[in-house]
Amino acid sequence: MDGIVRLTLVLMAGGCGSADKGGPDPTEDTSSVASEVQIDFVSSVDAGKVEGDIDAEAVRAHEIAETLSASVALLTADVNVQALLNTDNGSSDNVSLKPPCWGYVGVTRPTEITMDYTSCFDFGIEGGAFVRDHPSGPVLFDFKNLKIGGREVVGTLALQALDAPNGWRVYESDSITPTLDNRVPLGVTVGGYTSGARFEGSAELDLAGPSPLEVSTWWQWGSITIEDAYGAVEVLQGAGDAAEVDPSAKPDRATAAGVPVNWLTCRCPTSGALSYDATWTATQVEVDIDDLKVTEDDFDDPTILVDVELPVSATASLVAEGCGEWVADWPISGDLVHTITGQQLFSLIEVQCNTRAIEDEVHCAALLDAASALETVDIRIGESKLSNQASRALEQAIDSGFCQVPA
Repeated sequence: MDGIVRLTLVLMAGGCGSADKGGPDPTEDTSSVASEVQIDFVSSVDAGKVEGDIDAEAVRAHEIAETLSASVALLTADVNVQALLNTDNGSSDNVSLKPPCWGYVGVTRPTEITMDYTSCFDFGIEGGAFVRDHPSGPVLFDFKNLKIGGREVVGTLALQALDAPNGWRVYESDSITPTLDNRVPLGVTVGGYTSGARFEGSAELDLAGPSPLEVSTWWQWGSITIEDAYGAVEVLQGAGDAAEVDPSAKPDRATAAGVPVNWLTCRCPTSGALSYDATWTATQVEVDIDDLKVTEDDFDDPTILVDVELPVSATASLVAEGCGEWVADWPISGDLVHTITGQQLFSLIEVQCNTRAIEDEVHCAALLDAASALETVDIRIGESKLSNQASRALEQAIDSGFCQVPA
């Protein structure tokens, strides 16, 4: 039979017994009875448990997108900023509220607000920001080394009013001459690495009242292009394709990132979608020796671990289902196969024998002879297992605790 090795050992009376289940009963008279051990190995087997890692660039891109959302949400939590962004000629019901921990530098005017967050250290916030209505039209969010949860933002976001209440076109720009033709990337530092971030999209400040700090939302969709020495990653907020985003219109709330204007509880979107290209690399697969056998026997053999390097690239989609709670979907089409030689399989089983994970010496010899007779073994990882493992690995990799505000 192709791909199968048959090995027959005849154990006569007085032969080696098994410490595992399946060995002869030493209380029985075996002087005239022959016991046969037969092992059949297949040349293709399904992998069991799979371990792997997400590429650091994708994780950093996700963290940068969260940081930008947190920075904007912090600024829009200020009642004076809310009044400046309220293009519906209404007023915030919370205009009498005092800033919870930050203060203002100088005299705050309706069109110029300089905020100082040095008193917010207990909440993981440092630095400051300058918000002003630029004479050329846009409102500028000028981040002055603003730090949130150990992550830092430097640079300017320009908000150009749309022909819709409280709607804004959003893009990175220069603070002196902010135009769509004069784009200057934001600098975002996460984990000691600084990346340039460009944003093209739109937003809407939903002042739901009567308590904006609890129920108001900053809705945002767009494309965030992140570039650094390691390459470029495009993160899409609120859409699966950049073509779906219309920066000249307010975001579609069905998919847009909804960031609560509530710096006291959450810094990140609690609804909406993100998507970006990422690579998950399988680094180790588990193979049950019993799965290599065509015919089951009475021996319960252990699993072996095979080191692999199998990268899988895809556009990962994530949906926010709470503060910092992202559910990932990693679309995979087709299985992955890793091939090892019979000698490699021999070595892996030999370790199990030498460490007495397989105690029966005769059974060990049978397994080793079967492995050495094989040319190769294909270890197959099914697409559903790949998708599940990659999705789970991404969810774990981005679960940094950044989104929850310290109590």
